[in-house]
Amino acid sequence: MKTTEFSIRFADLSLQLRSEVPIQIPDEFIPFLTEGEQPDACYTIEQLHSPVESDGEKLYSSSYLEAYKEDTGSLQIFRSMSHGPLYPACRLRTSGEQSLYVTPELREQMIKGFRIGGILDAEELLLWHDALMLHSSLVCHKGRAILFSGPSGIGKSTQASLWQQTFGAEIINGDRAVIRPTSNGFYAGGSPWCGSSGIYRPDFIPIQGIVLLRQGPENVMLPAPPKIAFQELYSQCVIHAWDETYVSRTCDLLLDLLGHIPVWTLSCVPQTSAAILAEPIVFYE
Repeated sequence: MKTTEFSIRFADLSLQLRSEVPIQIPDEFIPFLTEGEQPDACYTIEQLHSPVESDGEKLYSSSYLEAYKEDTGSLQIFRSMSHGPLYPACRLRTSGEQSLYVTPELREQMIKGFRIGGILDAEELLLWHDALMLHSSLVCHKGRAILFSGPSGIGKSTQASLWQQTFGAEIINGDRAVIRPTSNGFYAGGSPWCGSSGIYRPDFIPIQGIVLLRQGPENVMLPAPPKIAFQELYSQCVIHAWDETYVSRTCDLLLDLLGHIPVWTLSCVPQTSAAILAEPIVFYE
């Protein structure tokens, strides 16, 4: 008997989670809860009684993760979260029926609201639906999405806050935005994955532009050369480098994105002056 069932929606995708063990809905899922929709994918959460095995091709192995390619999809075994001989695992199937296998120890944590999002292999599931997860801060200004991207510590959250303070922009996500093409162009949305920012909202809005951040002694904003834009955006996507198909699909989506959305580099100081410089450039007439 299923003890818990709920659905979340983000980036215009609906995911249903059915748990065969008691689970408290994690806080980061609550803003995305939805009802009465046909899900695009379903996860069944099952408690492990024996180790998960695969007869597929092993693509990757490390001290924390094993990844397999299977006839029906893929399997990830999370070796950094062990309970005796048992390890949590996530099996994705192209049929849309996914399985999340949890250890008894993890089951006890889930009752208290454990953040299970990190073991859903969501980045691969998103890619199956032509969506990318980009390491970025996402704000909404004038009904449009602006994404600030770059390596950790570069100032993404700072720039998002400056736009909020200066123009009243709304911060949609502080760390992981989802980008997806639609019939009306490329859109960006919040996700339950927000890093340490604690900011996650379900908005899904058309993209105005992407800003690649640098730190510098003064504010300088320029169009990003296509090669630089591709390289830096690729480096900020969640990539399964061991999977050729995954890499190829990511590259195709990025090239499509760059053919439709402007990208700039912004070398800046962490002050209001950076936002004042960037806003009229992003919202050029």
